[in-house]
Amino acid sequence: GLTTLVAQAVGVNLGIVDVVRAEGRNSGRVEPFRFAIISDSHLYSMDDHKFDQQLIDAVNQVNAMDPLPDFVVFGGDVAQNGTEDQLAKGKKILAELKMPMKVIPGEHDWYLDMGEVWHGMFGDDNWSFNHKGFHIIGMNSIIVDDFWTAAGMSDKERMEVFFKLASPIAGPWGVGEQALEWLKKDVANIEPDTPVVIFTHSPLWDYYPRWNFQTRDAAQIREILSKFENVMAFHGHVHQTVFNKMGNMSSVGSMSTSWPWPYPPVEL
Repeated sequence: GLTTLVAQAVGVNLGIVDVVRAEGRNSGRVEPFRFAIISDSHLYSMDDHKFDQQLIDAVNQVNAMDPLPDFVVFGGDVAQNGTEDQLAKGKKILAELKMPMKVIPGEHDWYLDMGEVWHGMFGDDNWSFNHKGFHIIGMNSIIVDDFWTAAGMSDKERMEVFFKLASPIAGPWGVGEQALEWLKKDVANIEPDTPVVIFTHSPLWDYYPRWNFQTRDAAQIREILSKFENVMAFHGHVHQTVFNKMGNMSSVGSMSTSWPWPYPPVEL
C-alpha cells in the first residue's frame, strides 16, 4: 500500500497512531507523523468521579509521549448527560493537552440541547484539514430524525432515550444528507492517491446494529471515499478495540476512558 497506519493500544485508555511512510507514488508528499485518540469519557456532574481521573490519566499519558503527537482527536461522548457542567469539565481537563485537539460529538453530548453547548465549546461538528500529505476528516455521525416533537418530549426526556444501548426509540443514527453533500464537496478536488483518515463516533460499517454499533449512511460515506486508494477510519462509541476492513477502508474502534462494553456475539 501507499502508506501504513499502525495502531497500538497503550494501557486501557489510549490509542496511539503512528503514520509510517511506505513506497508509492505519493511517498514524496507523505511525511511520518503521530496522533493520539481519546474517546468516550462520559463525565458525570459529581466532583471527583472516577471517570474524571481516568480522563486525566489519558491526557497525562498523551502529554508524556516522546515524541509528542502532532494532534489529538477526541472521539465523542465527553459527557454522560450532555449538561453544560459536564462538557465544561471535559473541556477543562482536555485543555491540559500540549498539542492541538479536534473533537467530534457523541450522542451523550448532543441530545439535551441538540448540540448548542457542544458547538460553543468545541466548534464545528464536521471538519477537515490537510496534514503532512494526508487529508483528515471528522464527522458527526449521531444525527437522527426528529422523534421528540410529535411525542411532546422534554429536553431531558429526549436525552434519556439515548441512555439505552439499543436506542430503540431514536432508531439508527447517521451523518445526514447535509453532511453527505459536505463530504462530497470536501473531497471533490483531492487526488485519489492522497491517504485519507476519517473520524466518526459510530462505526462506518454494520458491526452490531441492535446495539447501534453502526452508522445508517455508512455505505454512502464509503462510496464517496471509494475513489481513494487508502482510507483509514477511526471511531469511538463501542468502548472496545475492534478492526475491520471493507474495500479500501480499514476501520479501528478505540477503547473508552470510562467503562468497557462486552464484545457482541458476531463474527468479524
